[in-house]
Amino acid sequence: MSSIEAYNTTGGCACGAIRYELTRKPIVVHCCHCTYCQRETGSAFAFNIALECESLTLIPTSGSSTTMEPLQTPTPTWRGQSKEQIMNRCSKCLSVGVLEPNIHIFTSTKQPWVMLPEAAVVYEESYPREEVWSKETMERWENAKSRHKAQTEGVEKER
Repeated sequence: MSSIEAYNTTGGCACGAIRYELTRKPIVVHCCHCTYCQRETGSAFAFNIALECESLTLIPTSGSSTTMEPLQTPTPTWRGQSKEQIMNRCSKCLSVGVLEPNIHIFTSTKQPWVMLPEAAVVYEESYPREEVWSKETMERWENAKSRHKAQTEGVEKER
């Protein structure tokens, strides 16, 4: 069975303002220890998830005083500013949910008290995707990028 078949999970913020359903495993889940992520989250690291947009559904919630509009912040990457990368954060809280990381990156700047599992995939900086990701993961990434690019170009043409 493929690693992406029969996958369904829900999660959300601790405050309940944002709930989501994932119908497919994420392409990759990074645990990033760079100093930018540390400053952005006020913590020792951040979880960053790459996934196909169509596999994520925001679930309407009731009783929340927050509108369901995640914060979208332009995020510098080691390659520079990227239209392909969008960071979503809850405006009331930052909660990681139920997803475990596939890889720990930028561990050269991780906090000294953070202990990584012995079996963790670890890189001191970023890493070459082509050497780390499976063929299936690379195909999903390229397909998601192509769909995102087509959608972005369509929106820009409408303006």
